[in-house]
Amino acid sequence: GADLAREVLHAAFRSHEGRGPKTLLESGVLERMGQKSYEGLKRAMYFHTIHPLAFLALVPLCFEASLKGDAVSSRLLERMAESLAQTVIATANQLHWEDGAFEVILAGSLWEGVSPVLQDHFRRLVRQVYPQCDIHLPELAPVMGALLKAVEDDDQASSTQWRRKLREHKDQAQGV
Repeated sequence: GADLAREVLHAAFRSHEGRGPKTLLESGVLERMGQKSYEGLKRAMYFHTIHPLAFLALVPLCFEASLKGDAVSSRLLERMAESLAQTVIATANQLHWEDGAFEVILAGSLWEGVSPVLQDHFRRLVRQVYPQCDIHLPELAPVMGALLKAVEDDDQASSTQWRRKLREHKDQAQGV
């Protein structure tokens, strides 16, 4: 997320300064950072009056702008997808998974953005090389996976039953 936040910030400054295409990110960055002008934002950055983690708020902004049709935001998400897809493809190649029958779980908040551009582009790129791979969001939260692993390691419990119960609990909590 930090890399994407940095790219959003750069795109917004380039838009503001006329060095890049106009983008919805230009006004959105000021709003998210609580600034009235780019001069104020520059000062706040220089004097460290904005906490570094506050810039992570620019990540959802990128997804929102992309959903509204902002070409710059969509291109940033596509480039992020390309980088992530290259990592998966390189790893699969190094592990000699030629049959392509492996699973890619899209874990992390980056994959939950409101625009489908990141996920769609990532899936398309990976499946060009490995059409048989199974790409999906996690069925359960990572902590639940840790619980299932503990259950599997305890030979007396059935991880299948636990998985079913956890899914039912998740569905009930989401009102499904």
